Amino acid sequence: MSAKFAFSWLFGACLFVFTAFAGDALAQSRPYDISALDPALRTAVETARDAQTRAIRAAARAQFDVAGTVRFKGNAEDSYEGEGYGSGSGANRHGYGIIAWADGEYYAGQHRGGTPNAGVKEGFGVYVFADGRMYEGQWQNEMRHGLGVQWDPAGHLVFAGVWNNGDPP
Repeated sequence: MSAKFAFSWLFGACLFVFTAFAGDALAQSRPYDISALDPALRTAVETARDAQTRAIRAAARAQFDVAGTVRFKGNAEDSYEGEGYGSGSGANRHGYGIIAWADGEYYAGQHRGGTPNAGVKEGFGVYVFADGRMYEGQWQNEMRHGLGVQWDPAGHLVFAGVWNNGDPP
């Protein structure tokens, strides 16, 4: 057996043993990885990610003024594109859509119309902060409320659990 073959075999064996024992630890270090979360929490994040996808589709339809969609600028340097009703100053966000701010923050997810500020974040969605942090989960009346996770800008988990009126416990 040559030294080169022996080294290759030893290296391969060490790599196999390392991945066999460290596989779970390596998987948990991937950015935005939800595989180790509690099943109910994982479902909430998956639902929020699905709401984000639907919001992107709704915003794309709104670009072409498809029936049932609206586009408008708000009073807080924000703009909305997605499902809704009304027009002009009476437009309301209702359903899936994206609201974005001038500083680069955005929310993509579900909205409920019929409120004084032309709709609120309600249901599931994803909020990306200007500094790169991200929240994925449930919303109620404009606040993070229910099951959700927050990630740092590098995609590492900061908090996972139940949010109450905007704050983790």
